[in-house]
Amino acid sequence: MTHKRILALAVPLALGLAANVGMADVLKFKEGTAEEIKQMSTGPQATPMVTKTGFAPALRCMDSMYITYGVKNVSMLVEDLRDETKKINAATKDMLISAVSDMTRRSRAVKLIAFSEGDSQNLVGFMSNAQSSSAYDTMPDYDIRGSVSQFDDSLVKKQGDAGFNIPWFGMGGAKSASGSILGLDLSVISTKDMSLIPGVTSKNSILVMKEGTGVDGEAMIRKLGLNFNFTVSKSEGQAQALRTLVELAVIELIGKLQKIPYWTCLGASDQDETVAAEILDWWESLAADPRELVLYFQRQMAVRGIYEGEIDGRVNEDLLRAIKIYQQAMGMSESSTLDLDFFRRYLAANHADVQPKAQARYKEILASKPVAQPAPTIDASGPLNVVVQGLNGVNQTFQRGKNYFVEARPQQDMYMYCYVQDETRALQMFHPNPFQTNAFVKGGSVIPFPGKQPFRFVANKKGINEKVVCYGSASELGSQAPKEVAAAQGLTGLNNTFKQLAGPSLGIGSYEINIR
Repeated sequence: MTHKRILALAVPLALGLAANVGMADVLKFKEGTAEEIKQMSTGPQATPMVTKTGFAPALRCMDSMYITYGVKNVSMLVEDLRDETKKINAATKDMLISAVSDMTRRSRAVKLIAFSEGDSQNLVGFMSNAQSSSAYDTMPDYDIRGSVSQFDDSLVKKQGDAGFNIPWFGMGGAKSASGSILGLDLSVISTKDMSLIPGVTSKNSILVMKEGTGVDGEAMIRKLGLNFNFTVSKSEGQAQALRTLVELAVIELIGKLQKIPYWTCLGASDQDETVAAEILDWWESLAADPRELVLYFQRQMAVRGIYEGEIDGRVNEDLLRAIKIYQQAMGMSESSTLDLDFFRRYLAANHADVQPKAQARYKEILASKPVAQPAPTIDASGPLNVVVQGLNGVNQTFQRGKNYFVEARPQQDMYMYCYVQDETRALQMFHPNPFQTNAFVKGGSVIPFPGKQPFRFVANKKGINEKVVCYGSASELGSQAPKEVAAAQGLTGLNNTFKQLAGPSLGIGSYEINIR
């Protein structure tokens, strides 16, 4: 098929087609579908064209990517995938099972368990039975569900004695043609609480154009800034188009679930605005839960062979060293900072090239046995002094649901540990944290929070005041400092804990967050 024959549908489609008819009759559209087709299609000037016979190469690519990123032991249920349109007679679930099998031939990354209505009255009953059934030696962590959600048949139709030409789909001189749109929506559910995993969804449509009656035609999917064109055979018709959607769906779902750059297997890059937005979403979801962020990079650095510590979601020196090593191998400055720039570059990296460099550097560091630098010595004859206030010393009232900001002003060198007390009176440490692991701060400095760190303080919607508290200590408390404190203990319990840990050098500063 030539490049000219696979050009995407021009907009408006109706005008382009009518210009090629060569008779009084024109192609007729179902009401309201012209705009849908317009949204699916863009002109060749804006959108690259990709000709494919299917997503089989992309499935093999994903198999290799699972190995590269250490994806393994992903256990999933797949439910019956209904045809809500009642128009497509195809075994959608079986198509999905085949696609997953093809994309895990070498990696064995996904363990798929088929679930049907006949297996149990409902999914909850199935999960209960699975716990005591030898047939299910591994409880599935996830559940794939969804349906064939759309089938608009004969959106475009033309019949007549004179021929017409549709160059975008390689149809020339046809006397009849038709177009249909088929849609598939799938999502992933956590079996722990049956909640939808945010962002792990696949919702795609395929536009199928057929020339004549029951003869070969062509199909197109718009995705990630690309137009994918396929040939559909007369023997399989819509079922073949549905299989294409299913293959695309499993690539998306597992890629999103594991946060690996699946778009590269589809021929897209992180320069596409859709991909860039997804990377940002992934980062913000990880940054919102520092433990998950640390777990992600602990696993990744372990896969790279440069981290041998615990996979526990806690920052440690071995992890920080591994981050520095990999940053250097990627050509970045060594900062050990887990930020969006590092995350984006990590997903775009050619690990086949970077990983050997990082491993060589790791071996050099281990061989050199560097001597750990002693912690700064702080001479404190009495209580340290730390001030916590609004930015620039201004006392503010914050609106419900809005972000708020504070700053800490240590008056002497100290090790500082800061907490926020929310509307439930629960306390959570925010300094040090996975993004700023060193508790030591210089006297006379001004430290804004959150500052440039990827977390936020959000005023609760109940209008209940919150509180920020910082503790100054002459000694580094390390893992002794409580990471989280239950509401039952409250500030009184936390104050007593730090009095025991820091002794007479303890300094306490607090700031009331007024919310209205």
